[in-house]
Amino acid sequence: MTAQPDKSALKPNQPSELAPYGAPCIQASQCQGGDKAMCLTKDHPAGACSAPCDGMCPGEGSFCISDGDIGPGRCVARCGLDQESPCRSEYDCVISARHGQAEVWQPVCLPPSEVPERGLTPCQKQLDALGLVYRPWSQPTRSPQGHPELLCEVPDPVWLTGPIHGVSLVDAHNGHKGPLWVSCPMALALEKMAGVLERHDIVEVHHVGAYNCRTLRTAPRLSQHAHGAALDIVALVDKHGDKMSLSKHWEKGQLKPASRRGRVLLEVARAWHTEQIFNVVLTPEYNQAHEDHFHVDLSPNKHFLSTSKAEVLMGPMGD
Repeated sequence: MTAQPDKSALKPNQPSELAPYGAPCIQASQCQGGDKAMCLTKDHPAGACSAPCDGMCPGEGSFCISDGDIGPGRCVARCGLDQESPCRSEYDCVISARHGQAEVWQPVCLPPSEVPERGLTPCQKQLDALGLVYRPWSQPTRSPQGHPELLCEVPDPVWLTGPIHGVSLVDAHNGHKGPLWVSCPMALALEKMAGVLERHDIVEVHHVGAYNCRTLRTAPRLSQHAHGAALDIVALVDKHGDKMSLSKHWEKGQLKPASRRGRVLLEVARAWHTEQIFNVVLTPEYNQAHEDHFHVDLSPNKHFLSTSKAEVLMGPMGD
């Protein structure tokens, strides 16, 4: 079964005289959880409030993880989705599966002693150095419908969770924030993409998908989506809540858009291209199939941007 993120609301625990899970403590009486409350002190800097659990923890800011191979789980603090300060300074934000329900996962705060060692790829070491929250993943080899001769393989695949540089990745279909299934090189590109957006005060990217085991619309060969190396973006939202929709605010045929929204959309597309963050940047100028979104990807040996005056610097287009 393919693992799925825990998509329940992430909200702070309600104010209480007792400390929430993950908070520092000296003794169990300081912590919520009633007679089951625990204050973990061994290998937990400054202590950490917790309680045993069997799949669920009370309080929307907590999560139940496995505490060893047998027995009950343990409640810990969530992190990494909508909180500006994901964890206490002594703790790391690490993706972990729910106790008894391995297909559901969530970033949580763990002490360094509990962060699992893993054989990081060179690319994943770069993600760590950038402070990105991610989890390596594996997908059974698949073929697009009607093309058993083609294999959708993703090099160095990861689940990438935002926000990145303050930019959240929002699924336009359901409003959920992260994670994205992408290749590790694509995760690095998205970090650079978010850096460009940060300069324009963008805080949300609304997308309609990254990984998708399919062929091109125009040819029987694999799309970059099949390699986890593409993203389709339908809108950007700035810190004031102003939404810039590709279907409504892209000004076709204009090298100098009249509206601020149109200018921002064109400027970020050009930056992604000129800074070589993506190898292919398709805009609504490209064709009818792309009239409502940006398509960005890492097609090898290409450098292409479609605007009102198509620029081809190296090789054909991707999709």
